[in-house]
Amino acid sequence: MPHTQSSTRTATRLVRVALALEDGPSPELFLAGGEGESRGYWGGPDGRWVAWRGGLHTLRVEAPAARSSGDRFRMVGEAAAQVEPADPLEAPPRFFGGFAFRDDHQAAGVWSAFPTALFILPAVELEWSGSGTTLRVQGMAPEGADPAAVRRALELRAEEIREELREVEAAGAGAGGEGGAGPVADPTLSPSSRAHFEAGVQTVLEAIREGRIQKAVLARTLDVTLSSPVDPLHLLARFRRENASAHVFFFEPEPGQVVAGAAPEVVGSLRGDLFRATAVAGSIGRGRDEAEDVALGERLLVSVKDREEQDLTLREMVRVLESRVERPSAQEPEPRLLVLPRIQHLESRIEGRALEGETILSLVSALHPTPAVCGLPRDGALELLSGVEPFQRGWYAGPVGWFDVGGDGEFVPALRSAVGGGSRWRLLAGAGIVEGSAPAPEWEETAMKLQPALRALLNGSPP
Repeated sequence: MPHTQSSTRTATRLVRVALALEDGPSPELFLAGGEGESRGYWGGPDGRWVAWRGGLHTLRVEAPAARSSGDRFRMVGEAAAQVEPADPLEAPPRFFGGFAFRDDHQAAGVWSAFPTALFILPAVELEWSGSGTTLRVQGMAPEGADPAAVRRALELRAEEIREELREVEAAGAGAGGEGGAGPVADPTLSPSSRAHFEAGVQTVLEAIREGRIQKAVLARTLDVTLSSPVDPLHLLARFRRENASAHVFFFEPEPGQVVAGAAPEVVGSLRGDLFRATAVAGSIGRGRDEAEDVALGERLLVSVKDREEQDLTLREMVRVLESRVERPSAQEPEPRLLVLPRIQHLESRIEGRALEGETILSLVSALHPTPAVCGLPRDGALELLSGVEPFQRGWYAGPVGWFDVGGDGEFVPALRSAVGGGSRWRLLAGAGIVEGSAPAPEWEETAMKLQPALRALLNGSPP
């Protein structure tokens, strides 16, 4: 069985103090004050975001020697339930983090700070809700402690942080923003072997022709060595600047160990009993002008190959949800275009009412990995990919996001992502291989998908 490591072994109560800020700072400015601590960011295309720093409680699940599917999701949920709000009228404690793509992932190499599951309950949060900014400071009241005394200490700390943020803003400091950093000079780019990737595409196509699978998502890497270290908060600022229509995530559990990216799709979102997800597949580039852009989008909408790939994803996600969600279905009869800065996809939005007893963790556990990031049938695709991908996926394409102990939360696959720190980073991207795919176009598709992270690392300059 996997085991969970937690910074708190016994049931504790969470005390929270919240302050409304008139003009909240940028998330990067706020996170700069937490240098040396655990830090993170989560933001969606609706403009809402939450940044956090410091860790009160850490949930860490290490993989067993053999796969134990679903255990890590259950164990994370059970460990988180040990933390309860001191005031039952307050919102449930909220954890941020993610899961590796595979259950049997081992934390090593570039992924040494990222085990098969890792979640952190923050000490401080700054949240933009769409109507205002809220600063929250949290603390633990162990059994027998007086929550009122803990609250008084937190109130003092919250005022200190608010004053610190005011002083930094008044001084015009650019900490964590773009600062004066220009384009990175002479980066070294080391991509996966194109010959190996295209041979992998042929292997997948052979498995499809033999009827062993219908689809597999084949990934590749791009290792980047910069001429000088990049501030991880500069990286976050660039991801946010260039990916407003995506879900941007940033997770730094240890200083200098970062995974960040901009995901186009949602594995699952649960608020109360309302569950939402998106089925995204099929890809085409953006045009050089509006006319070409529209033409490319129309070509994607009528592409038999891409429509079939997207439909496979949609039908499988709905099938998995049918026993857990009341009448899950696509909200539109036909897929729509999801238009991102440098690529377009086909997207269907799924919605339904979660059945009693379901949580965001149980639903994501059932869905992951979806055909959009793995293939179909799931087990056959996983087995095939383990033989043709010559690297460890780590958290790439695994679910990242947040959940609370009440069962709500939101997760996206860790796509368009970069992992690393300082001057050495690894980027990952994949392409869905189905009947009708060809090696060269799939290589070019992965090149498009590497662009968001690559441009973020190079400060927006072309590679």
